[in-house]
Amino acid sequence: MWLHFKINCLDLINRHIPTKLARVRIGLPWVNQNLKRAIRRCDRSNWKKSHSQSAHGRYLGLKQYVQCSFRTAYWNYINDLISPPNEDGKPQGQKRFWSYIISLKQDFSGVSSLKHDGKLVTDTIGKAYVLNTQFQSVFSKDPDVGIPPPSKGPSPHPQMPPSK
Repeated sequence: MWLHFKINCLDLINRHIPTKLARVRIGLPWVNQNLKRAIRRCDRSNWKKSHSQSAHGRYLGLKQYVQCSFRTAYWNYINDLISPPNEDGKPQGQKRFWSYIISLKQDFSGVSSLKHDGKLVTDTIGKAYVLNTQFQSVFSKDPDVGIPPPSKGPSPHPQMPPSK
C-alpha cells in the first residue's frame, strides 16, 4: 500500500512539477551583466525547434557575438591587471596580478603521499627512501644469472654457412 502511494506520488511530482537545472556562470570577474544577458539570449534562441535557416543564422550570429564579447571582456580584465607603472615608478595592481596567476594553477606538481609497509609516508626524505627502495627492487640483478637458459632442442632450420 505504502509503496504504491510512494510510486504514484513520485510519478506525479516528476510529471507535473517543473524543474530547471541552473548553470553556474559565477566566479569569472570579467563577466558583467551585459555579457550575461547576451549569453542568456543565445541560450534561449531555440533554432533547433524551428528548423529554419533564418533562426539558425540568428543563433550563429548571437553565438559569434557572445564569443567575441567574452574574449574582449577577458582581455580587458587581463590588461587592467597588467597595468603600467604609476607616475611614481611603482607598479600598481601587483597583488591582483599574482592572485590571478596563482588562481590559474591547475594542479600540484609534487610527489603525493606513498605507502610503505602499510604506513603512509608524507615527508620528502621518506618518499625518497620509498621510491629508491622500489627502484632497487625492480632494477636489481637476479642472483641466478649464471644459470644458462633452458635448451629449446635442436633447431628445425639448417645452419648458415660461416661468413668469410
